[in-house]
Amino acid sequence: TELLWQELFRDPSQFWDDRNTKKVCTSLTPPPPPPPPPPHSQWFFVCISQRSENCPDFIHKQTKTPLWIHNLHNPPWVRENLNLLNLRSLSIHKAEEVPYFKTFKDRNSLLDYIKSCGKEKDISKVRGLHAAMQRKGLIPKDTYVTTSLLNTYAKCGLHGNARELFEELPVRNVVSWNALIAGYAHCGLGNEAIECFHQMKDEGIFPDKVTFTCILKACGSVGSLEIGEVIHAEINKQGLLRKDLVLGNTLIDMYAKCGMLGKALEVFKELPVHDVVSWNALIGGYAQHDLGHGALKCFREMHNEGIAPTVVTFTLVLKACASVGCLEVGEE
Repeated sequence: TELLWQELFRDPSQFWDDRNTKKVCTSLTPPPPPPPPPPHSQWFFVCISQRSENCPDFIHKQTKTPLWIHNLHNPPWVRENLNLLNLRSLSIHKAEEVPYFKTFKDRNSLLDYIKSCGKEKDISKVRGLHAAMQRKGLIPKDTYVTTSLLNTYAKCGLHGNARELFEELPVRNVVSWNALIAGYAHCGLGNEAIECFHQMKDEGIFPDKVTFTCILKACGSVGSLEIGEVIHAEINKQGLLRKDLVLGNTLIDMYAKCGMLGKALEVFKELPVHDVVSWNALIGGYAQHDLGHGALKCFREMHNEGIAPTVVTFTLVLKACASVGCLEVGEE
């Protein structure tokens, strides 16, 4: 490490300056230019840490070895030279908080990694990656990558970060709106999702089946029957109900949660096929509104259709049994 510091003080052009602040003393040569395009095997090279401030201050261009200004193991002569040269960093964390490095061979591998962070809900990696992509100029320039990160923030429940990214997008399309709306709906923030839906329409963006699915879920969570009926009318107008089972199941669920079990049953009968989710939505509606006999009737019909129940089904049926005192079915 001491040899690397000696080389930095002698010829800083051999290092990438990756500090958050660029206060370089005039006694040094000007800051080196941005890194050259990486070879074909290394499309994107970043430092990912628990906090973006933990990224190295300098990286050797050839060996990729990192250096931290505030590393507690830096010898006194290094700290003295850093002070003389007025080299500062925002990173003031302990040396043992060492970040790691990640290399992406192409754009798709980066997108896969962003998606995996969302599944793991690893907030530290997401934020570190965000900072690195900003330094590389990918955000907000690359709309697809930015939207993917936005979606990950939303899935992690970081709606403030998701909204900030959304506002940075130079062009907002239905995919970016869907990512924001889905994030709110997924976390039970139905009113926020509905508000975004109205803003989306005000900007002249036409919703698609993904938008409808998310908004119906939001309507069910907050009991917004009026908006749900408007969405239902648009679904019928576009002929989507018989083409998309997921959309149909969500519509059943929305009506059931809003207490409109007659409408839920109508939609159920309109679907060309049913799966366990369709039945669970209907059974859940009856159980939620203490109509246990209706729930048990649906359960028997489901069994007759040869649809295998899930844990969710059994939970709903047991709730229905308790509401009507049907001990025999509960024991089965």
